Amino acid sequence: MGRKSSRYTIDKKLFYIGLVNQGTSPNAVQRDYGVKDDQIRQWIKRYNLEGIDGLRYRPIGKYPSNLKLKIVLKYLEGNTSYPRLCDKYNIPNVSTIYQWVHQYTSGKQLITRSVKPVKNGRKTT
Repeated sequence: MGRKSSRYTIDKKLFYIGLVNQGTSPNAVQRDYGVKDDQIRQWIKRYNLEGIDGLRYRPIGKYPSNLKLKIVLKYLEGNTSYPRLCDKYNIPNVSTIYQWVHQYTSGKQLITRSVKPVKNGRKTT
């Protein structure tokens, strides 16, 4: 099962954002502290857009199939990029859209999975 909360506290995220705002490059932060530079850039972008709330843990979102298809078709038109689509539709990670495009171009349907209740396990003696 996946992680239930963020790996980094809000204080740590603010610390790394502060380093970059003071002139340290995200690559240098990665080298010195082991935090991926892309992750730091994402935190900076979210912090600039939403403030502290942008740094809080976000549970994985469920996106309707029609929205997924709309975004994939926008990308395939060729006039935009993954990061721009993320910004426009408030999707936190470009890999989400990348996966949808890969599914669509592989001939798979873009379905939204419903959450099924957990079945009772088998009885043991």
